[in-house]
This record gives sequence, C-alpha cells and structure tokens, in this order.
Amino acid sequence: MIGFALLASQTVYGEDATMTADLNKQLKDIAIKDRSATIIFAAYLKMTPPPMEIGEDFNQTTIWNKMESWSEVSKWAQANSAMGEALIAAQYATVFGLQYGTKGVDPAWVKAGVTISFGDGTNDGRMNCTYFRAIRTIGAYATAEMYRLGEAGKFEAAFAVGIAYARILRQVCEQSMLEEKLFGLENL
Repeated sequence: MIGFALLASQTVYGEDATMTADLNKQLKDIAIKDRSATIIFAAYLKMTPPPMEIGEDFNQTTIWNKMESWSEVSKWAQANSAMGEALIAAQYATVFGLQYGTKGVDPAWVKAGVTISFGDGTNDGRMNCTYFRAIRTIGAYATAEMYRLGEAGKFEAAFAVGIAYARILRQVCEQSMLEEKLFGLENL
C-alpha cells in the first residue's frame, strides 16, 4: 500500500520509476505463470469482438438466453470457448498479478489496453486501468457461455466457467489500488 500513499501524495505526470517499482514489488517473487492476468489476457487477445459493444445495454447483467440477439451472443460465446478454458486454468493462480506501468509490457497488451498506466506525460498522474474494459468483455463472455452451456444441458461446465470468473474478480480485488478493488467488488 506504499504505492497508494505515493500516488495520493505526489503529482505524477507519467510513469514514475520509483512509484511503479514500489507497486510492483509484490510481484517480484511470483512467476509469470502464477499470475491469472497472464493466462486470461493471452486468451483475451485471441477473442473475436463481441456482437455488440460492451456497455450499458450489453454486459454481464443484461445477457440472457431470451434476449433479442441471443443467437448472435451464443455463437460468439461458442467461438471463444478458449476463454472459458483460460478462466478455469487461471482461477487458482497465486495472484491476478497485472503489473503497474507499461514499461516492459508486451506491446500487444499495451495496444489491446490490458494495462495499468499513470498520467499521459502532460496531465497529472491519474491511474488508467484500461484493463477494466477487457474484464467487462470477459464477464460478458462468461455470462453468455454459462447460458449457452446450460441450454445444452452442460450445467457442471456452465457453473465451472461462472465460478472461475468470480475467482478472477476476487483476485482483481486483491490488486493494490482502491479503484481496482472497488471495480472487482462491483463486478462480483
């Protein structure tokens, strides 16, 4: 939580090396393979776009098997079943483990917005959790996949995806910044 105190007490116009090192200190002894973010974001980068933009009208709380465009949503979930496998594989990881800052982050992750950055070089150092968009998309997928599998009578598989997603959200709640904790709790 030292990083949170640093962010609250100083103006940061970009990625401050001391602050990001402090925030990432907890990750230094955790292997990349033991971070759920590594597993789920690798799968996220391979997902096809959802049939509608994730937002007020299309999200984990509005998806169900009687919705008007269920056929499209169901096909999208089926086409991205690798995400369900990734959620199940990642649910028991040691931590969510998304590093703070973008230095040293895979450029594909930066381009896809699965990062946590600070400031933009000219404005004050507001934390930018751009990865929230990806988590919302994964939540929409998990909901659609649960309904799709349930319709096929595969209830155990449906609940496995849903529970795995809930465990990933719990891991997000363990990230260092309050904004992340609140996001994780709200989505749980």
